[in-house]
Amino acid sequence: MTIVTSSYITLNPRTELEQAVAADLASVFGSRGANVVHHGTSASHAPSTAPADIVMHYKEGKTTIQVLVEVAKRKDASEYESIQSHLDAFVSKHPKDTVIVLYSGLSTSVRMMKLMRTENERRLKEGLKGSLRYLSLPDLMAVLKHWQAQNSASHPMSLLTKVLQAPMPESDLLTLTQWWNILFPQDQGTIDSLNQQALDLKQKKLEDLRRKIIKIENLLRERGITGQKAHKYIIFLFFIALLEEKTRGLESRFTVEKFKLYITNIPSADKADIKYKDRSVHHLVEKELALVDAVQKSKLMESYEKIDLSDKFILEEIIPAFNEQILLSDELDVIGVVFEALARRGEKDTRIGQFFTPEPVVRAVVEMASLTMDDRVLDPACGTGRFLIHALTVQTQAAMASQQVDTESKLSQIHEQQLFGTDIDPWITAIAKMNMFIHGDGKSNVVRADGLSLSVTWPFTYDPGKDEHHFDIILTNPPLGDINHYAVAEELDRNGTLGAYNGNIGGWLQDKLAIPAVSNERLLIERSTAKIEEWQKRLEDAKHQSNAKDVSTAERQLKEWGAKRDAAHLKLGRGEESFKVTEKTSKGSALFLAAATGVMKRRRSPGAAFEWQGGILGIVIDDAVLNTANYAETRAFIRKHYFIKAVISLNRDTFQYLGKTNAKTSILMLMRKPEDNVIQREPVLYAQVQKIGIKRNGEPTDNDLTLVVEAFQQFKHAAQASYLKNTFEVSRLKFAPATQLIQLVNLPEVETERFDADAAWTSEEVEGSFDTAMKLEDVLDHISASPDDSSPLIYASVNRSNGRVLPKPGMTTKYNRGKLTVVDRGQLLLSSMDFVHGSVGVVGEDAEGCVVSPEYYVYAIKKDWEDKVDPYWLSRLLRNPIMNRSIRRLVSGVSGRTRISLAKSVLSLPLPSLIPFDEQVAVRLQVHQAFQDMDRAAQTLRSLEGRTSDETLALTDDL
Repeated sequence: MTIVTSSYITLNPRTELEQAVAADLASVFGSRGANVVHHGTSASHAPSTAPADIVMHYKEGKTTIQVLVEVAKRKDASEYESIQSHLDAFVSKHPKDTVIVLYSGLSTSVRMMKLMRTENERRLKEGLKGSLRYLSLPDLMAVLKHWQAQNSASHPMSLLTKVLQAPMPESDLLTLTQWWNILFPQDQGTIDSLNQQALDLKQKKLEDLRRKIIKIENLLRERGITGQKAHKYIIFLFFIALLEEKTRGLESRFTVEKFKLYITNIPSADKADIKYKDRSVHHLVEKELALVDAVQKSKLMESYEKIDLSDKFILEEIIPAFNEQILLSDELDVIGVVFEALARRGEKDTRIGQFFTPEPVVRAVVEMASLTMDDRVLDPACGTGRFLIHALTVQTQAAMASQQVDTESKLSQIHEQQLFGTDIDPWITAIAKMNMFIHGDGKSNVVRADGLSLSVTWPFTYDPGKDEHHFDIILTNPPLGDINHYAVAEELDRNGTLGAYNGNIGGWLQDKLAIPAVSNERLLIERSTAKIEEWQKRLEDAKHQSNAKDVSTAERQLKEWGAKRDAAHLKLGRGEESFKVTEKTSKGSALFLAAATGVMKRRRSPGAAFEWQGGILGIVIDDAVLNTANYAETRAFIRKHYFIKAVISLNRDTFQYLGKTNAKTSILMLMRKPEDNVIQREPVLYAQVQKIGIKRNGEPTDNDLTLVVEAFQQFKHAAQASYLKNTFEVSRLKFAPATQLIQLVNLPEVETERFDADAAWTSEEVEGSFDTAMKLEDVLDHISASPDDSSPLIYASVNRSNGRVLPKPGMTTKYNRGKLTVVDRGQLLLSSMDFVHGSVGVVGEDAEGCVVSPEYYVYAIKKDWEDKVDPYWLSRLLRNPIMNRSIRRLVSGVSGRTRISLAKSVLSLPLPSLIPFDEQVAVRLQVHQAFQDMDRAAQTLRSLEGRTSDETLALTDDL
């Protein structure tokens, strides 16, 4: 039998539809061991008394899978009660079987989706067997047609079981996308098309949600409710809608009909109470939602303030906006999106990048962490809770798929004992709690606390015992800016929570947060010794001069400094050494990385390959920590305590849309060392991510992180397969990156050396083109010639877009003349901050004699090379993308403050083999010609503007 060629949607539902679907199911799955029974006749559909329209059963190991197929040419939810009753009846008759209802209509309405999702959640919560799934008729036919073309070996019945037990998506499109990804992964063309459609749908949902948020904010503004108060109203209104949808489904009191009924049923005494009069939404929160046991335990309402909105406003303006789509979504972090939209719209909360990590970045980090359902997970700077939500989703899916655990018990354990988050901001903590609650964690371990203090405090509700205050996995995006670590330590010291470090703030900062510190006692010994030597010499001089007064003073000083030195030695001997730090602020990511070390398990997977045994830290880190001299000690700390598994460089637009910052960051995937200071033998996976799925304006785009995650998983398996007798053997490593964005690089030998992606990146193209025996220092001299005291100053600069050096007569910036450099014709000029972006050029006649600020480095061709190297050719070479790879290795810093810190660093750049000098001169002439063409074009445009102005004036006069 073959698949029917007619579309299901054209068939008569009474006499043809069920028969065709049953025949197709039998055609596809009969040869794979399934038995398909249509409970109607060849001329009529199944009666209402039948167990289902079609029943298909097959064996999966020792388990019998029963699939009840219900088909209907409908778009509404009118079939819901029927399919629910069929499920209950069938489960009662077949209690040992796995029973799944597959509903297939013309399309699946929002109401039907809500009903089915709510029923599945109820059954899971109450430990009832059976579940509901949907796949539209057109999509069912497409799946069956494609499946029939596959062989039984590659597409057994177990694939059907897998797709039917996968989490239920939120639309017909997402359902088909999920099925195709699971069933036909080799059909990449269709998958790409469906994934793009799904991405477009998600973007549309996001845009609809953002419009809804803005609409509500505008309505509140019209009533004089603005700022933080309006934001709290909106977030709590969304939370109420989500909570009602989650817990009550179609009985949600946040529908017009049900809210009117709720108002009617409010007790008379409450209606008379002034605080509830015409404020029924406030009554709903205080008298109903706030009293829910799980809500009370999670302390969700601690940040709640009365929603002072009339019933009329709620009924006519607010509730209708919530009933247009499914809010409860696995695809959308609704509470997070609300916060993001409000923060961006207000444009006052510049910390939003700290609270809200782009979803593709979160997803990538979570996927690379490879969570199991047993991992204990922490985000010490959790913001709105995105890392924890994704972790919860992964662990929930793992628990539901496992045959080894009691699902309900395991889910409860995950919610109560395995997910932890802290944030210092009380309002953001409240939002994170709401988020975790809505996504299934009713007993949240998200608390307001300083994540830097977790090595000395345990602020969470659940306490596994002091010896168990460690985590398998820590995932976090700490604050991007600086944090006053000294103030944090002072506060802990005042509270008496530093334990053995009380009174020794510097020691705690050094040991727990990797802050460079010096020993007070050793400094005192050093100073005392110097003073003793000084006063001993003075004593000898005084005795020689027979000056009794000076002798007495020297002897007193020797005694005092000797006592100080002895006291310091005594404290050292007692183990009472104290420390002081010289800096009081550090990058947040450096601090949280160090703090995580104190609460990270040394061994998470004892049976894994040696470098993959420890706890996992996935962190978004400021690139300054990886590449600047200020954080050399932090890099040494990382190398001491962790195996570095991946360094993934994110583009500067990563946080532009959400955080309004172009901060340069990277993802670090670190594995805790079972023993500190063990040498890392495996290479590091480096990746350069150019696109993260979101443009700087929020629009969707390609996502390089998908390839990076896939490569990381491949590298992980390849690396672990490369061990021989517990030792990594590089010769056994079989890993070939599928893209030039990814490569393996060994760490530098010196532990304080930078290991950011730009420093580590190598390219076959670079190595093949450059003669590494030659460097710029062979052909260039660094020039520094200050202007005299009387000469007028005209500054010059380099245009980064075209490399042209021009004077800037209007520039009035004041510099010390000794820090300025006079430039001469033919010299090479480059910006230390913008060289990496192309800011390099040659001083021409029009800029000769100008000065440049300390930002610029000036070089001249060496005398012996003037007939071999043309400066214009060299300047164009330095703007070449291939050369840029090498330049990036010299750059350190972050955001708009990246720079090459030393002029001599530029001279270390490699040179390619020189082309003939006459060809270099030809390049120079072409550059001159291009600049002249630019000048003529600019003059033409100016003349056109002038002509237009004259014609406009003439026309005005005529009028």
